[in-house]
Amino acid sequence: MARRAAKRAPSTTPLARPASRDRGPGATASSGGDLDLEDVLGDLGRLLDTPLDELVDGDLERAMLAQITREATDAPALVTLRKVVAFVGAGRPATQAGRLKSADALALAEHLGLDTQRPASIRSMDDLAETARLVHWAIASELLEVKGSRLVAGSRARYVEHDPLSACLAVAVTLLEAGLLLGFRQGWHKRYAELLDAGAPSLLEAIAEQGGTVPLAEIQQTGWQLVAAEFGYDVSDAAERAHAVALVAALVAELVELGILRRESGSVTLTALGQTFAVAVSLFD
Repeated sequence: MARRAAKRAPSTTPLARPASRDRGPGATASSGGDLDLEDVLGDLGRLLDTPLDELVDGDLERAMLAQITREATDAPALVTLRKVVAFVGAGRPATQAGRLKSADALALAEHLGLDTQRPASIRSMDDLAETARLVHWAIASELLEVKGSRLVAGSRARYVEHDPLSACLAVAVTLLEAGLLLGFRQGWHKRYAELLDAGAPSLLEAIAEQGGTVPLAEIQQTGWQLVAAEFGYDVSDAAERAHAVALVAALVAELVELGILRRESGSVTLTALGQTFAVAVSLFD
């Protein structure tokens, strides 16, 4: 996303049609897409590097920051990525392409309880799609990095224990840029998944503008209307609508995993962490 020249009018429609993107479905956070990790984290990062006593003025602000930090620490995605970083530890052998060797990839999958439906022969990390996705995501977030023939802790690895808020923001922005639906996945070819991915920032802003809570059915319906309008589907096409709604549900589930949304009684609500993130993405277009 390019930085705004001026604040645009609020959108109250979840998944409002976003500006077109230049990146392809396989692009990562470092590939020059619209939402730049360093742009989004710049101001937040400077705040997070400031001692707490200088950052907040009173007990209410301290309590809010403590709540956001707790939510970041407990975000399911960060909990899992923390285990990935711990597994790599001081380093693991890697291929020239930066993948774990198959034996280590299998051990990580078993450690995390992932990829339970495995091929009979594991020839590479990418044969374990869920595990591979996490490793690629950790590398793109700089929690891990490839040095020579080894996968080692990255420049942000220490954040997962010592600064979980920064770590959570980093992995969230990285996944948002790569695509909540398409990012670091193998074999996802739904042609409108990228369209829904690009609408995620608008979704967060819209939820914030509607008081922080929106019925899930409303998000699903507006997501389907967006897809139908973009690709010329009849809005009464139940089969195609089911595909779109399933992808919207997957997008929302990813935001829940990131600790940005919370599901409750048929609705989704921005967490305190999500409110912070919505403010950050509202500064970009």
